[in-house]
Amino acid sequence: MIILIKIIDGCIDILSTIRRIAQQKKLKDELFSVIDMLIADINKTWNRFKKEKFFISEEDKRKFQWFLQDYQNILNELLEKNGVVKVCSKCHQAISSTTHYFYRDRSAKDGLRPECKQCHQISKRKQ
Repeated sequence: MIILIKIIDGCIDILSTIRRIAQQKKLKDELFSVIDMLIADINKTWNRFKKEKFFISEEDKRKFQWFLQDYQNILNELLEKNGVVKVCSKCHQAISSTTHYFYRDRSAKDGLRPECKQCHQISKRKQ
């Protein structure tokens, strides 16, 4: 059951990234093709889990995590390619709005922390 929860968490992270991208109207066509691929792959995997009565091996778990990471990378590339930026709340620089530069935060509207990773690291060292 814990594995299933981790898988669902991974899907939620990707969907929050998709929501962030959807706010940028110029990305619609590319975004919908990524969404279609993601939905097809999630459906395929979900049906397999149901068929196997929700048992998943460690190898399958790793494969699914890689699969989710691949989608996150595709979405990050889409954001960077189209110049979608976010302003860091600490250094006030406009930085590409990806998980490469910002940590995730599910409670945030855009799914990312307000400060960039670099500023977050600096503030952690000061504590």
